Amino acid sequence: MPDLDQSNDFFLKHIDLVQSIVARMASNSFLIRGWSVTILSGIFALASKTDAHSLLPIAFVPLIAFWLLDGFYLSQERRFRKLYSAVLSKDTSIPSLSLDASSACGDRMMWPKALVSRTVATFHGVLTLSLVLVMIYFRHH
Repeated sequence: MPDLDQSNDFFLKHIDLVQSIVARMASNSFLIRGWSVTILSGIFALASKTDAHSLLPIAFVPLIAFWLLDGFYLSQERRFRKLYSAVLSKDTSIPSLSLDASSACGDRMMWPKALVSRTVATFHGVLTLSLVLVMIYFRHH
């Protein structure tokens, strides 16, 4: 039988590991959003200064890629939050120090749900809408 202090240490380490993964996923999502704004702003500046309005549709490529990445990181963050909750509740189906989030999360549709979540869809939707409006503006001027 394992020592009680050792099992408590494993429990605390498990919580720390999962918590650090959740924090890293949230940080990655934040960085993706920053890059989205930066690249879109750069493309807007380039298109306005060089009269290269034909470059604007190219901005959809990074916008869509970053939207997909942001949704992926949010879905992973949610999966690990479920694992965190399962570990905290001392679910016996979760092996000690396991980082397999699928054992705590049976939802296979997390990524598509994350893509259309309020935060991700609103942020990237506003960027996409602004790109469309700028394209319309440059087309008429």
